[in-house]
Amino acid sequence: MSKLNWGFGCTALLTTALTTWAATRPAEISFALHMIDTGAFETCAIADINRDGHPDIVSGENWYEGPNWIKHPSAPSSITATPPRISRIWCST
Repeated sequence: MSKLNWGFGCTALLTTALTTWAATRPAEISFALHMIDTGAFETCAIADINRDGHPDIVSGENWYEGPNWIKHPSAPSSITATPPRISRIWCST
């Protein structure tokens, strides 16, 4: 079999497979918009923070427990209130 025929056969097989796959998938993937906080944070991360098997969202000062998006503080206030003390330790010689 020549290289040209072999290449055409692979292309035809791939085209057939992709066409079959495209015909069996739903036309649209549905998403629902949910407002979980009105804060203005630019980034977020998705992780299973409490290891319950549901994805949680971490954004800004809070994390949101999925699937009901219950708001929790990311860190205790005693930790977030100490940056000046920490910076003095880092700057000491």
